[in-house]
Amino acid sequence: MLVSIIVPARNEAQSIAGCLQRLGRIVRDEHGVSCEIIVIDDASTDGTAEVVRAEMQRDPAIRLVTKTAPSGFGRAVRAGLDHVTGDVVVISMADASDDPEDIVQYVRKIEEGYDCVFGSRFVPGARLVHYPTGKRVLNRIANRAIQLLFWTSFNDLTNAFKAYRTQVIRECGPFSANDFDLTVEIALRVTTRRYRIAQVPVGWTERTAGRSKLKLLQMIPRYLAVVAFSLAYRLRDSRWVSFAFRVCVAAVIALATARAVAYLFYVIWYVSFPLEVHALEAVMVHHAWRVQTGSPLYPAWDSYPHVTNFFAPMYFWIVGGVGRATGASISNLFTIGRSVTFLSTLIATGCLGWYLRKRHGTQAAFVGALLSLGTAPLYGFSLMTRPDATADTAGLAGFLLTTLGTRKATIPGGALLIVAVLTKQTAAIYLLAAIVKCLVERQHRRALWLTASSALVLALVTLVLTASYAPFFLSSILQERRTPLSSAEWIRATGRLVELSPEMLIISLAGLAWWLRQHERGMFAAMATLLVGSLLTAFKVGADLNYFLPLRATSVLAVGTLWAAAHRSFRQHPGWVIAGTAGAVIVLIPSTLQAIGAARQARALSSYIYSPAAAPVLETYAALIRLVQTPNIRVLTDSTMLALYQKERAAFTDPWLFRLLVTTGRIQPRQMEQWLESGSYDFVVLTGDLNSRQYEDYDFGLPLQLVLKARTRYQQVSHAAGFFIYRPRPTS
Repeated sequence: MLVSIIVPARNEAQSIAGCLQRLGRIVRDEHGVSCEIIVIDDASTDGTAEVVRAEMQRDPAIRLVTKTAPSGFGRAVRAGLDHVTGDVVVISMADASDDPEDIVQYVRKIEEGYDCVFGSRFVPGARLVHYPTGKRVLNRIANRAIQLLFWTSFNDLTNAFKAYRTQVIRECGPFSANDFDLTVEIALRVTTRRYRIAQVPVGWTERTAGRSKLKLLQMIPRYLAVVAFSLAYRLRDSRWVSFAFRVCVAAVIALATARAVAYLFYVIWYVSFPLEVHALEAVMVHHAWRVQTGSPLYPAWDSYPHVTNFFAPMYFWIVGGVGRATGASISNLFTIGRSVTFLSTLIATGCLGWYLRKRHGTQAAFVGALLSLGTAPLYGFSLMTRPDATADTAGLAGFLLTTLGTRKATIPGGALLIVAVLTKQTAAIYLLAAIVKCLVERQHRRALWLTASSALVLALVTLVLTASYAPFFLSSILQERRTPLSSAEWIRATGRLVELSPEMLIISLAGLAWWLRQHERGMFAAMATLLVGSLLTAFKVGADLNYFLPLRATSVLAVGTLWAAAHRSFRQHPGWVIAGTAGAVIVLIPSTLQAIGAARQARALSSYIYSPAAAPVLETYAALIRLVQTPNIRVLTDSTMLALYQKERAAFTDPWLFRLLVTTGRIQPRQMEQWLESGSYDFVVLTGDLNSRQYEDYDFGLPLQLVLKARTRYQQVSHAAGFFIYRPRPTS
């Protein structure tokens, strides 16, 4: 039996010689397998062909096929297939990442009577060395999606390292893919026919020289096209209903995957961004800085300086505590806070996947977890330094544990619900949902325990904090309930949710209907509590998409439940199942487009900020930061970033909240008015034009009474990088 080993190579001069030597030594010399090694030089420009010719002088089994542009992995492999003379074809990478010992394993399986052998890097016995984490995550998502679509047990179809009988290749061809998607095209062509296929564990080692030619962002649409074509090919003889269902399922998974991948790239590009990634992030970093330095987390905000903190303390204890332990700078506190927030988001995804797997199986868990990433409320609020995502994760985890109904789960679940409330007050909605579920399911003792224990612990924590650590803690926390309500704000926030992520509402409502129909009254009541509670809290002035974070839980739990139900009832009710799946495709499109747009914007802004073009902006920021840190210079600013670096000397840190408190009469800024009248502020640095009418209505600007004082006493001296800089007018 002659084995033809195809080795596509583009600019692999640094690694190809070692690869060819190992192939010949191990496959032929050590194991006695007859082989020919066909190297396809894919329009290389680094002398790859010359290196191969030198190896041909040493080993006559090596053959060189020179291919001109256009280049592409698929084109190179197809060119190699045209020159095969052996009985078995093996595709191996030129970067020496594949283990030649596995080729011998392939040959032995072919000799047993198998037509194809698929190598898997993700089964027991596989050997991975330095496999990139991000690449592994994307690989698992893509291969799991393909498994679901084609109902196959092979879990590494994107791996090029496979063996085929030459006759199989001839029968399944010709192939059309031009890049790495060829690996999926060949594998899916084979799996749709009645060939005997074995899957074996293989090794993979990260390259030590050269650069990878795989561009993930470019390959995603190509992989999707190959999968769609292969799915249509497989279903060409099936009934149209089955075809329609599978197409809809493929579309759901494709959209969810694209959305999740875009979200992950959004995080990658923004996690170390040097400026705020969302409005008021610097305010949250200021609170963490206070914990880090031992300053009061809840100062007396109604007297000057007016530093307000109406958030619960847990998140700031975590971020500030890590900052203190690591000696972090203010800029590093941003990264720490973002990392904590993003980790919380991933933990929430894991919790949802775990719960759905326990209730509805692996497929429902995979789809649900995939759909939990990339929804509109996650942009900004699942990455910025802010407690919302962490509180939501703690509340979700606590709620899911309490639903298991066992004492071992209820106690830690109750503890997590308390932690959630201590992270952000609105997370009490999860505690309420857990209590409502227990009451509806007539578990009155558990409901009483949750209510009493949480109330007692929260009261004790409040008492201890107020009495010892933070005397203004209780009065600050209670201020949150005095935030005005606005139907206009609710319409704006809800309208944004419907525009950007309508699936959160629609799928949640579909899940509620299903739970009610199936008489799962406890789950219905709990999810209705989360849905209604989220909508009600959005009436607060200043509400944004973060108030709809609990809808991620309701929609994902609904997706998992409906997914499992669809697979159970497809034969009995195909029309309903197809209609529901098609509806899911439609409602996922807006959030997918929004996710891709946000990722592109993050990439563009990140690229700009690290480019020479942004140097003047960063220099202006640096100069202003030095200015506000100068001890003998008094600066008034509405910039949260500059106020952050002012530290204890900031007049206020949250311009939106400060303006609201002044407007509603809860703060009387007399000290600031006097200093503006007397010109005691050496500089006034604003993010808008003080003398424009628009600034009077600017939600993140100075209150109107301070604007009028500043206009009288100050004149503009500079305008740079979006900042308007003012100094006192000369006195006559």
